[in-house]
This record gives sequence, structure tokens and C-alpha cells, in this order.
Amino acid sequence: MAVVGLGGLPAAQAGPSPAKAKAADGPVEVVSETTERSRVFANPDGTRTLETSPQPVRVKKNGEWTAVDTSLHKRADGGVEAKATTADVVFSGGKDAPLVRMTKGDKNIALSWPKALPAPTLAGDSATYAEVEPGIDLVVHAKPEGFSQVLVVKNKEAAKSSLLQRVKFDASTKGLKLGKDEAGNAKVTDDSGNNVFTSASPLMWDSSSEDEKSTTKGPAAGAKRAFMETVVGANAVEVIPDQGMLTASDTAYPVYVDPPLDAGRLGGTELWGQAPGDTNWNQWYEGVARAGRENGDKVTVRSAWTFDIERLRGKVIKTATLITTQVSAYNCTKSFVNLWRTSVVGAGSNWNNVGWLNRQSGTDTKCVNNSAKMGIDFDAVSAVSAAASEQNTTQVSLGLWAGDETTNNGWRKFETNPVLHVTYNTRPKPPSELKVDGVDCAVGDKRPFIRNANPEFSARLVDDDGSENPILNARFYWGLVGGPDKGSEGVGGVPNGGIARQRQAAGTFAHGGKYGWSAAAGDNYDLSDRSGFCEFEVDTEQPGRPPIVMSTDFPSDDEFHGYAGTVGSFTLDANGVADVKGFYYGYENPPANWAPADNLGGKATVKVTARHLGRNTLYVQSVDRAGNVNVAQPVAYRFQTDQQRPSKNRWLLDGNGDDLADAPHPLTSSSSGVTWVAGRDGQAAQLNRAQKGILSTSDTGVNTGQSFSVAAWVKLDQKGDWNNAVSQDGNRNSAFSLQYSHSLGKWAFNTPSKDTDGAPESWVASTRPAETGVWTRLIGVYDAATEEIKLYVDGVYQGAAKRQTPWDATGDLVVGRGKQNGNPISFWGGAVDDVALFDRALVAEDIAELSNRPAVMEAHWAFDEAAQQGPATKLHSGATWTAGRPGQGINALALNGDKGHLSATTPAVRTDQSFSVVAWVKLDRKGSWFNAVSQDGSTNSGFVLQYSHSSDRWSFDMPNTDTNSPQETWVNSTAVAQTGVWTHLVGVYDHAAQQMRLYMNGSASAPVSKVSTWNAAGNLQVGRGKLNGADFGFFPGTVEGAQVYTRALTAGDVAVALNSGQPPADAAFGLSSAGKLASEETGEHGATLLGGASLGDGALMLDGDSGYATTAGPVVRTDQSFSVAARVRLDRTNGYFPVMAQSGGHVSGFYLEYSKDAGTWVFSMVEPDRVGPAEHAVVAIDPVFVGEKVHLAAVYDASASELRIYINGVPQGAPGKHTSTWHANGPLLIGQGKFNDGLLDEFPGKVFDARLYQGVLTPSEIATLAAG
Repeated sequence: MAVVGLGGLPAAQAGPSPAKAKAADGPVEVVSETTERSRVFANPDGTRTLETSPQPVRVKKNGEWTAVDTSLHKRADGGVEAKATTADVVFSGGKDAPLVRMTKGDKNIALSWPKALPAPTLAGDSATYAEVEPGIDLVVHAKPEGFSQVLVVKNKEAAKSSLLQRVKFDASTKGLKLGKDEAGNAKVTDDSGNNVFTSASPLMWDSSSEDEKSTTKGPAAGAKRAFMETVVGANAVEVIPDQGMLTASDTAYPVYVDPPLDAGRLGGTELWGQAPGDTNWNQWYEGVARAGRENGDKVTVRSAWTFDIERLRGKVIKTATLITTQVSAYNCTKSFVNLWRTSVVGAGSNWNNVGWLNRQSGTDTKCVNNSAKMGIDFDAVSAVSAAASEQNTTQVSLGLWAGDETTNNGWRKFETNPVLHVTYNTRPKPPSELKVDGVDCAVGDKRPFIRNANPEFSARLVDDDGSENPILNARFYWGLVGGPDKGSEGVGGVPNGGIARQRQAAGTFAHGGKYGWSAAAGDNYDLSDRSGFCEFEVDTEQPGRPPIVMSTDFPSDDEFHGYAGTVGSFTLDANGVADVKGFYYGYENPPANWAPADNLGGKATVKVTARHLGRNTLYVQSVDRAGNVNVAQPVAYRFQTDQQRPSKNRWLLDGNGDDLADAPHPLTSSSSGVTWVAGRDGQAAQLNRAQKGILSTSDTGVNTGQSFSVAAWVKLDQKGDWNNAVSQDGNRNSAFSLQYSHSLGKWAFNTPSKDTDGAPESWVASTRPAETGVWTRLIGVYDAATEEIKLYVDGVYQGAAKRQTPWDATGDLVVGRGKQNGNPISFWGGAVDDVALFDRALVAEDIAELSNRPAVMEAHWAFDEAAQQGPATKLHSGATWTAGRPGQGINALALNGDKGHLSATTPAVRTDQSFSVVAWVKLDRKGSWFNAVSQDGSTNSGFVLQYSHSSDRWSFDMPNTDTNSPQETWVNSTAVAQTGVWTHLVGVYDHAAQQMRLYMNGSASAPVSKVSTWNAAGNLQVGRGKLNGADFGFFPGTVEGAQVYTRALTAGDVAVALNSGQPPADAAFGLSSAGKLASEETGEHGATLLGGASLGDGALMLDGDSGYATTAGPVVRTDQSFSVAARVRLDRTNGYFPVMAQSGGHVSGFYLEYSKDAGTWVFSMVEPDRVGPAEHAVVAIDPVFVGEKVHLAAVYDASASELRIYINGVPQGAPGKHTSTWHANGPLLIGQGKFNDGLLDEFPGKVFDARLYQGVLTPSEIATLAAG
């Protein structure tokens, strides 16, 4: 009996590329697709080759493939098993153990001999159980997929044994069921009725043969044979031997009785003409496959095999060859043997039911060099191609049929496990994702309108061969809708899985035409089926009229309407153009936001937030259904907003919860946990987290479902949990929370999507970790027009996120906790100051005002006892009072340079956060390092404002650590320090920008990168510093007006510090009659007059031909924030006339100029410094009048990446967007500029003054300049 288990094939996977095959100079095995029967190879030409056998030839053990080895060996538990087969088969080691147990997954079948078995004798693949009955041996053989078992009846006496009346094997199963097939043979099925084990017709044979010897593996030619009846019960399999053959006088012993139970959906069979109803599945009785007429008993035999070709389904078969070895032939006389495609053969196949469908090939060669053993290849491409193309076909059967079955000349024997060798190609799939000019495929009324007369066709190409065919090609076909193809075009070099693109030549398609098109994909061999058809209509005409824009909220006139940060409704009208489908709108030019019209040629209503204080420009373009925009430039709808609307509510928290609003809603303290402490400005509320201290009020009137903003100064005591500073209650959740996020370790603005338990949240977090013990300005903004929430920390934009399903919370405004799932959560531990709530989205001017104004002076020593502000001080020996700067009427501190200094009794600032220090100083002598102002740490000063002996300049210095011999970071003045001269110094540490800055007499040095990681918590000192634990650098001279601020001062603040009516400039060019232009305020940037430039009438007069002025070097750094201002008069408007520009290598870093194209003033910057750079600009709105005196100001704000322009102090239009990455380090030109290695037109007119600032001027500072 033979048993073989059914096995599956693993799914195909991608393999080596053709490039690897080429590199290997031949096919490369795709190891991932190897199975017990098959191997796949990638070929250099992109095809694949399958080598498959009907029976297993390899088995995977311990993760590695190894050749099938049926040799038996004993296991540690006494059982017997083969070394390497695909089946989990264990033979009995003797005694009562089942003869054989075969397992597949969680299913198994066991067959047992009725009596105890002796220990087996092992030889190769056989185990012999001797004398199971007198004169009868039981032999089992291991097979690649199972086993066989045979009773050997050794003599006539043994043949009389009652055992041979009905040979019975007890059976036990798990998850399986015994039964019979249609031929009456045994089979085993699973619970679903699928065959797991099947059998051939049971056979017995004797040893009567003259030429060959019968064995346990099969009868010899000429041996007597007899088929037996099978009886299958629920728990047993029986066969009934032919008693006549057993006892016949001519029977030659031994007689072999094989009650087979065989299996395998793949394999082969012999078909016997003399036993046409018998089956022989996987029963190669002589160990060979035979074809022809046998010489001895004149039996006619054919052989057939079934091969698994599932992986070939739908493939294009290039070659298919059955490779086999002829073992022997009756003689060498030529006689054909032919290969046929047969019906699928299996366990129930016999001579009668196998169909021979069509002949494939044949050969009449029987011998080579007089030897009948030779390899023979049969062409099988027709059979394999047909099977691969048939629906639901996963197997092909091939059979050998001798051409002459009437004589023994055609008799041949072959090996039983031939190889089917198939080279195939995967036809690419029909292209998908078809688009014309990026528009998805559609037909009929849904066909797209295309504005290009030569549109681009595109489609995705995919070939399942993957890396074997990495490059594909496409062919696009087109014609009129409903008509035949009018043309086609191919494109190659498309990566597998990539998009093929083909743009048709101009003139191929005409305006108004309706076209259909399709595509096919190809590889090196085959073309796919064509895709489905797509259609389009060509429309190349643009809308003939611009759109009409209207708004009752923000009318376009010279009046102020509404407020910056509020939302207005705008109606966009197609202006009678019938095919307009929508509009682009926005503050950018060209606009990018999309609004569909209510119908074709109709209108759209959009909500837009007024972005700027003063003038706003909304750009609008109409778009037709083909995507054409209106012919003219976008409509520029201009409107003006009034001054910022004050906060809806503002609680300064100066010792109480009073609200500054006209309709106040004062905050009420909880019964405990709230105290009043020194705040960011004035007092603040200190909230005790453990005591759940909060302040709250009801009905603020702010609808959180519409635009709103919230701001607060906060100082967090410690981390370790969530802390909510400000929130507004809904029924179950807070509508918003301005908070510290414990999971992120950052500040966050959080908005739950619903007022229900477990609602998802939208949030935006700070870019840097939150800090404890530091006053931080948090601002959260919700803009209903864009549906975005935004977060600002200390005035710096942190990011935005879309808010999901806005809703209005009508509960309390709470300072000090949040609400989630109906419960109060995340109580605040720390101080909160100056809380403000707005019913609009804050704009840039608001953010700056809330974050940077007013400047809070933490200490000011005017060295006039009546004027002193800040902590108490102590005067040390060697320090005395004296008169300050002449004409100021202010006292100053005279220091002897030995031990004289002044000490405060407390620290003035935190040196690990933003701060600024300001002082007027007059140095008596040089020769060492002398410190004017500092603040003590334990070992070193946290900062020093000093004279640096090594550089001979003023310096602002910060040690990096509070340890001995620290490394230091400093910024020096650009000018050399002078003795006996009053000098104004401002040192700034900007924690947000990670910079140190120094201003000397208002002139800024280049910033230096710095991140302070420690706080000097000692007292503020005037006249000395501290280093390595000792006092040092006592100042010899006079110090007047020392001031310390807990924020980073801007250039405008420095102006205030100088007590000037106008901001101090880095360069302020006034006029004199000395024949040259001088820098009044710094003395560092003298300007020389060239060509037709002269001085007169209090102005620089420029002839517009050759006259301009130039400095020797740069005045401001153009890769950082800067501002420029000038008062000018323009005499003509027929060119491009720069007022000021600072030169780089090929172009100027900025241009403040008149542009004839714009018809007004323009401020622009370019990127990078090369010929033909990209240009970004902001264009003024006000017209230019020849001969009119006008004040111009322009700002580059690096932190906001914005360009701004002002005329006569009024902001003009929407800011331009620009990020500068280079510094124009050439001279400043007044009346001229540099572009593409040449000079521009000279300015025609007068320049009355010109100022440049390293930093951002505020609108109020610019207004001051304009009015001055």
C-alpha cells in the first residue's frame, strides 16, 4: 500500500532583476518561489523559467532546501522515519505501535497490523517486519510524499494462511474520514470532502519472469498480475487477494500483495490496455514509466503525468519542454514515441477514462551510440499555452504514447519523474489611472473639459513580473468620440508601476472637439489588452470678463470698515460668463483658495478673515470648466479695516479679577488655592494645584464655534502632569484649552471636536519644550474662515492644525483648569497674568502688541536717589554720585576702578530667558576687562556688559556654565571703544531667537547664536563682574541710567532707550554742504556722491542720469530682519528707479524703488545672489504723484518671512512672502541699484533723508518717522 500526502504551493514573490541575471551571465534562481516540485528562474531578457516535476524532488528542513532522501533511520522514541521527505510519516519500531502514522497539520491517519509487530530491519527506504505470519513478511517503503506497504508471501504453504483471505489494516483517523472513490478504491477525505489520501487499484503479482525479477516495488515484465477488491469500513481497510493466483500451480513465489492507499493531486500513472478499468496512480511497479507493447505478456502501457501550472495562468508561454530520460528500449530500431496533452490524470485515472486530446511532438530516436539510455526532450508549448489560457485551469497533464502499439518495437521505459521546463512572460496589465492633463478618466456628460490643445495623456503601467521587467512602454490611441482611431503614439522607458506620459503635438486637437482615447502597456515581448475608453472636450478660450467681487462687511472704498481679525462675507460673481465653474481667491497673487460656483456661470460666497490692520487686498480669478482663468490679472479687491478692536474681555489680574471690558465679567476666585504675587507686569494670580485653585466667570459672550483668540502670560512651577492655564467649559468638555501638554512636554492649544465623552481632539504644540519658572506669553487663535487653530509662544508662530467640527461652549471661562468627559482636570500649578479673550482671530499686529508691548522694565537706576526704580541697592566704597551727561540733569555713578560698585539686593532677570540690559557709560581708561553691569551666579556672572581688553571693543558676554574656567559666548561692538566719551550700550539675549545682540549708540552688531541653559540667581551689580568665584573687572569711569528688562528689546525699543523722538538708526543719512553724505548717528557709514549727484535745498539731488551715492560697505545684514526708511520726491515715472539698494555679487539684496510696471512704490528682495534670481515683492497701493514729497518705509521681518511697505506711515497691501538666505555684503547705494551684474536706472528727484535699521520697525515707530 502506498500513501502520499497532498501539498500546496507557496504564493509567487518578486525575485531577482534581469540586471542580476545579466551580471550572472545566465538565469538566476528566484529562491523565494522554490517549492518541493518547482523552481523559478529570472532570465536576462526579462522572462522567467519554471522547472516543475510531478513528484517532489526537494524538501525544506530547518529552513534550508535539501534533496529528497527516503533512507530510513530510527528515531529516539523508537519509531522509524525517512531522512528527508515532504510527508510527516512514522513507521512502527515494533510491538503494538501503529504500522504507520501520517500527519498533516492537525489531521492524521494511523494504520495498524492486527498483531504485535517485530522490530523492523532497515535497508535504504525499506523497513521489513519479518514473519508477521509464518512465511509472510510485511515491507514498507518510504516515498517522497508518503509510503507503500507490501505483503511478501514467500511460499505455497504461506499462501494458505487465513490472513490472506482478507488482508485487514485497522485504521484510526483524526479530522479525516475513510471512504471509497468512484472506482471502488479507498480514499480519505477531510471534513469539507476534499481528498487527502486516495488509492490506486490494489494489485498482486508473482515472480514468474524470465528476464527480470519482481520486487516489493513492482512486478517484473512477464510476471503474473491480478487486481484485488477493496473493502472500506469506518475503521478498517481490507483487500481480498485472488486465491486462484495464490494457489495456482504455475505461480512463482514469492507473491507480492500490495493493498495500496496512495495519494497526491500531482504525480503520474501507468495506463494498462489489458486492465482498462484499473488505476495505478503513482504506482510505478518496475520503478519506471513505460510506453508501448511489452514483449513478455503483451501488455500495452501508456504513461501520463500531471503538473502544477497555477503560476502560469494568464502568462504568455514562450517555450515549454518535457525533459525526461529514457532508461531502456526493446531495441534500437527507429520507432516513434509521442507526447500528448491528455485530460487531467489523477488517482482515479485509467485506460478508459483518460482522454488523449492532441499530439504535441515526438521522436523516433531510440538509441545513441547503441545505448538506449538517453535524454529526450518533447516540445509541449501548445499544451501548456492552451492550459495557461483556460479559465480555472491550474494543472496540465502530458502523456507518452508509443507510435507502434502492435509490436514490441515501440517498447520504451522512462524515469518516473520528468521535468516540465517552461519559459514564460507576464503580459502587462491594461493601463490604469488614466488621466488627461491630470483629470480622471470619464465619458459622456461627465467627460472633462481640457484647456490645452495638446494635452498630456497619462496612465499607470504595471507588469506582475515586477523586477524582471523594470522598464515598460505604453501606446496611446485617440480619435473622435464614436469614431475609429485617428492616431497613436508610443512612449518607452517607464518604470514598472510608474506613470507613462505622452503629450500630443500641437494641432492634434482643436478647440470644441470631443475626443476619445485609450492606452495599452507593453514589455520586451507582449502588449497588454487596451484600457477602457476615456473622453475629453477641448476648450482653449479664457473667460472673457473678470469676476465681480462684493462685500457688505468690507466694502471697497476709502473708508474703514470692521476690524482686523474678523470674518467677512464676500460674493464672487462670474460677471455673465456662462461656463465659469468657480473662483480662486486669497491674499496671495495669484490666489490659491478655491470656491466652486453655485452653478455654471453663477456665484460663490466665501468667508475671509481680514488679515491686516489698515489696507487689505483680496485677489480673485474666475475659472471656467476647462480650468482657464480670466484673461486679465486677478481682480484686486481692496478694503480697509479700522484699528484693532480691543479684547472682548481682559483680566490684568493685578490683585483682583476685574475685567477691563465695557460689559465686564470679573473673575471670581475659588475658596482656596489662589493668592496674589508679583506678575509679569504688576501682580499675578498664583494658583495652587493641590488645592485646585481657579478663577472663573460666566457668559463671556465669546462664541467658540466662530473665530476667537485667547492669550495669557503663564509661569509654570513644575512639570510632571497636564496643566491647563485657560479654558472655556462646555457641558462635557472644554471647547479649548491653553495648556502644558505632559505627553509632549510642550505648550499646546487644544480643541476637542465635540462636547461628548471621548471626543477626538485637534491640537497644535510649541516647537520647543515648555520651561518652568519662566514668564511665557501663550496665544491661541481660531480662524473660522480657514478652520485652523494656531499657537504663538512669546509672539513666535508655532504652527497650525485644522479644527474638527467647531462648536460653541456656553459655560464658564476658567483660569486654572480644564474639563473632560464631564470632570474638572489638569489644574494649573503656577502663576497666570494678563488673560485676554477676543471674539476674532488675532493678526500679526495684535500678536506683536500682546507679546512685546509694553516693555516691562525690571530695574532702572538713574543714579538719582529720587528717580530710582527697582530693587534696593547698596553703594560700596569707591563709588560716589556725580553729574551725568551734560544737559540731561541726571546723576550718574562714579566708579574708581578699584573696589567701587553698586549692588542690588535681588536678581533683576532670569538669565536663562530673554532679557535686555541698557546703560550709558563713560570709560576713563583701558588696560584690562572692565564690567559696567552684571548679575551674579554662584561662580560666574550670568552676563556682563563690559569693555573687552582683548578686542578693544564694547562687549556683551555670557558664560556658558556656572563653573570655574567656563567657556563663554559674546558679541562685540563693531566700533572700537573710546575713553572719555559717553556711549549708549544695549545688550539683548533673545531666548526665542537663540541670539545675543549688542547695540552701541543704536548701531547693531551681527547677532551671535546662543542658548542659555542656566540662571544666575544672584544680585545685579553695577561696576563689577564675577568670574571663578571672585569679584573682577571693576569699572573705572561713570555709569548712568542702568536699566534691565525681562524680554528681548527690538530696534524700536532701543530707540526708546535712547530717549529719542525717533527710532535710532544703524545709518541715518542727513545732508550737509560739505560735499558728501555722512552717517549722522553712527559715524560709520560715510557715503560718497558720484556723477550727477549734489547737495542742496536740504536734500540729495539726483539727476536721473548718472548721479547716486554709495557707502564703502554694507549697512545692514540682509539675511536678518531689517528696516529702511526715506523721504523722497520723484520727478518722473518712466522707469525703474531705486531709492535704496544694498549690493551683493550679482544683484542687490533688496530694492526700495519706483516701478513703472506697478505704477507705484515697490519693496523687493531676490534669492539667490546670481544672474536671473527669483524675486519676491510687496507693492504699494497708493498712486505716485510726480513732484510730491512722500515718506517711504519698508520692513523685512525674518521671523515672519514677510516684506512690508508703508507710505506716509500707512501700511500698503498684503505683505509679500520671502525668506532671505544670503547677505548682500556690498555697499549701500542711494539712488541706484545692482541687477544681473549691471546698474539700474538712476533715481530722478530728491532724497531728503535715509535711514536703515537692523530689526523690525513697528507700525507706530514708522508712523513716528513719517510724522517727523
